[in-house]
Amino acid sequence: MDRALKIAKSFSVAFSPDSRALATLSRDVFIWDLDSRKKKVRAHPFSNPSYACFSPNGEQLAVKSTSGVIALISASDGALIRDFNNLTDGEGCNLQFSACGEFIVDGSWDGRVLVRRALSGRIEFSAEFPGDVICGVHCDAKGDTWVFEHHPQATSPTVSPAPCYFSVWRWPFTRASVILPVRVPFARSAALTSDATRVAVVHGAPPTKLAIFDVVDGTRSAQCNLRSGGTGSALAWSPQADFLGSVQDGKVMIYRGDSLEPFRDFALPYPCDIAFSPDGRLVAIGSWQSGLVLPIVSDVTPTAA
Repeated sequence: MDRALKIAKSFSVAFSPDSRALATLSRDVFIWDLDSRKKKVRAHPFSNPSYACFSPNGEQLAVKSTSGVIALISASDGALIRDFNNLTDGEGCNLQFSACGEFIVDGSWDGRVLVRRALSGRIEFSAEFPGDVICGVHCDAKGDTWVFEHHPQATSPTVSPAPCYFSVWRWPFTRASVILPVRVPFARSAALTSDATRVAVVHGAPPTKLAIFDVVDGTRSAQCNLRSGGTGSALAWSPQADFLGSVQDGKVMIYRGDSLEPFRDFALPYPCDIAFSPDGRLVAIGSWQSGLVLPIVSDVTPTAA
């Protein structure tokens, strides 16, 4: 792809494992064929889809709504494969497939982590963290190491909640986990490198900061200030962790992954999500108005739609 592809309103974006398709979420779920630059699937499994991820073989797409409902659809034609009927789970964070493709892992805002069979929706494992909100489910490229993002709930209108923390799990899960030596106040978003060695976090009251921490010892290797907008503070690492994408106020910044030195600056209205293709060539930017897919390294300059 040598020129930008406009993907219209896209609250969330997700590449297929082979980097040839892109799922975008707005009122409906769309799957784009990036070779032909055209939509190949349009589906409406439920109202308000908010998160999506492809199965490891690229044949299914798991979708989660803002109310926490999960459905599995076909990536080839959008047909509904399974409605999980999990209406009582409530709101929650993103979802991820296991490396084998047989399970889907997600978290809820009432402090639960759930592992379900992808084709049946049956719960195979659950862990509860009373008083926490699970705001992110992250895993490495091999699916061996998983990191859950915990935000303790506020217990007083006058006292700030405890800092965000991260728990590390090995697949398959047991009830034992390791807590990372990183606690971050007022965390807004986080992203894990594909080798699970570093975690990037947007945190803090103004000035908001973007920081990179070592997963093993919690040391901070880089930090910079940024300006968050009302459309969120999404983060994404490139596959080799050489770049880190950050959604900010009216723009998306791509930083060098080792130093947070600015690499590219995409100005566009209402950016809200970002994802890198697994082959490392493309970046997709979701926007409340008009999203884009474009090469990471090119002379393309996005313009407002």
